[in-house]
Amino acid sequence: MIRDELRTALDLSSRHEPALLCHIGGAAALDQLPDGAPYADCRVIDLDGGLPEPPETPSGPPSPIGVAALVAATPTDLRRAVVLTEALPPSAHVVLGIAALPQGGTPPLPAAPGLDQWADLLHDLRAHRHADDAWSCEFRFLEPVAVREAVLAVARSIGGGRRQSNAAPLVALSGPDASLWRPGDPTAVRVGARGPVPLARVAPIADIALRTHTSHPPPWTDDHVDCVDRPTIASLSWARFGHAGDETRVCDLRPGALEVDDVPPIDERVVNPKGFRPTDSSRVAGLVPRPDRWSVVVGKTELLRVPDSGTITDVDLDRLRYLRGVRVDWGRHSGPLAAVRAVAGLAAGGVPVFSASVPRWGRCLGAELRSLLTSVTADDLADPLTREEHSVRLRRAALRTHGTMARWRRIGARAGFPPPPAPTVSVILCTRRPDMLDFALHQVARQRGVDLEVVLGLHGCDPDLPEVRAAVSAFRATGRELTVHIADSGTRFGAVLNRLAARAGGSVIAKMDDDDWYSPDHLADLLLARDYSGADVFGCSDEYVYLVDFHQTLRRANWAERPVTFVSGGTIGMDRAVVEDLVAFRPITVSEDSQFLLNVARSGGRIYRTHGLGYVTRRSGSSGHLWDEGTAYYLRRGGQQWYGWRPSALLECEQPFATPREARMSHAQEIGGERDGRRHDIA
Repeated sequence: MIRDELRTALDLSSRHEPALLCHIGGAAALDQLPDGAPYADCRVIDLDGGLPEPPETPSGPPSPIGVAALVAATPTDLRRAVVLTEALPPSAHVVLGIAALPQGGTPPLPAAPGLDQWADLLHDLRAHRHADDAWSCEFRFLEPVAVREAVLAVARSIGGGRRQSNAAPLVALSGPDASLWRPGDPTAVRVGARGPVPLARVAPIADIALRTHTSHPPPWTDDHVDCVDRPTIASLSWARFGHAGDETRVCDLRPGALEVDDVPPIDERVVNPKGFRPTDSSRVAGLVPRPDRWSVVVGKTELLRVPDSGTITDVDLDRLRYLRGVRVDWGRHSGPLAAVRAVAGLAAGGVPVFSASVPRWGRCLGAELRSLLTSVTADDLADPLTREEHSVRLRRAALRTHGTMARWRRIGARAGFPPPPAPTVSVILCTRRPDMLDFALHQVARQRGVDLEVVLGLHGCDPDLPEVRAAVSAFRATGRELTVHIADSGTRFGAVLNRLAARAGGSVIAKMDDDDWYSPDHLADLLLARDYSGADVFGCSDEYVYLVDFHQTLRRANWAERPVTFVSGGTIGMDRAVVEDLVAFRPITVSEDSQFLLNVARSGGRIYRTHGLGYVTRRSGSSGHLWDEGTAYYLRRGGQQWYGWRPSALLECEQPFATPREARMSHAQEIGGERDGRRHDIA
């Protein structure tokens, strides 16, 4: 156990040197500490209780200590601790522990800083998985180092391999809830309640300061950096401001009542749909009131207690994955901000939450999320497809409204800082079938919520064909940019893809096929998965397949929302740097997608698969695909089967598009046939 490792570390340290034991995340972390203070000069600090504010005039760096230890209940809590550990004294012996990881979670193996700060300091490093499935990392240096650097080294390994895009603007934090506002951000700093923001050479180290406070804050003294104020979660508890039904008093707390941006954000790098499980469970839990807080309960079993901050962790989500859904009982609990934050956290994690109604003070959930909560019932969620569709809609709304990056884009914009540009998408689309081009460009044109361009490869196609000219003109009429590249039919397909990628101007490159169906949110969902997964390559599987020759829709079991080694070639999305610096498509004529993914994995890249409800693969005897195993390949792989066109509702497409030849074949098969839409399970 972590407790034994801490006791050993303290025994090895000189008893004449001070030691510091910190914990964050409640009882689960506290229970991992040795009982009592091992010796007189050993302090125990609860980081959830906050640290003293930094002095306005620092007296110099703190003196080194013998042992510095931090135990977090979950990876979510460790990321919250990043900003809090800035003021801890340096130490040559640092022990970090995490009491629990979600099932299948990435081991917290530290990643060294990028400037070789540890090149001459590292003496010993040990990562240990304990018998109770807790994890710890022990660092021993030749000289004392900042504890925060060790915490960051472990935090970087949590939530994906790609370097995290920090929310903008740069922020200085003050007050009891500081750890909730920029979790895991290495650029965030703590500042005193009055300021000023420290200088880095000649410029302030932050663009804006955010203060959380329980009453009227003191005057802000920094003339160069503006500050915004937010009430603490505790200051808006029902115990302080009345009962849950007393909505008038809540609305009087501040002008305009509670707004979305009053709610501390959700850490999307750990609180996200990763690990979502399809399930046919009949168990519906309740998010129900307990004295002064909420609990998630099934029958008489309490699955988890929501802390006063309303923080939902990745470990909490893991405990709820098997449930059909969670019904919200808007009764007495810790308070409005904590309640909204808990519901938003569950929704961001893909947990199918629902309720009969939402109280007026719950409007800081955001209009879309409030509407979704009341759009389904427990009986609706009995259908696995409806359950997953509801989950996808919830996670979209919650992450785009309450995610850290979204929250700070709005706060920064209100404070006069232009938000950083959203990633632009270059769709690379290569076709050798002129009759499919109009359909393919229509699938791109209906994408929403993204800034995109198309780089079109005509592979052996004459650009002057009437159908090609008409399709290109129709797409350009939408106002989106389209670049045409012509390649002769003898050029290998992988080489054509590389040429298209080289002409792409977007920060993200997405590959789309010319004959498959895509939901209007396909690209937006890929960008969302890119943000919360930290992956280099992201896509979905060919979960839905439409067999044109049989006029049948198949749905195959594919576990989504997890790191994988393969995604469907027609859905591959990647950062531009992947093809520029890591792996390019091989100049081959077949299997270029699977070979690309194989080499990404071999090169240490991370591939993530998001949900497949917004993508349908077309297969027919005359598909013209470079890789085509035929319809029997899909029939053998099992799953569900429907006669007719039966995609997910998220596709938002009522009728399949067919080439003239496919349309004639389908029509011939329908003569005398029964179109009952019955579902069949394939053995």
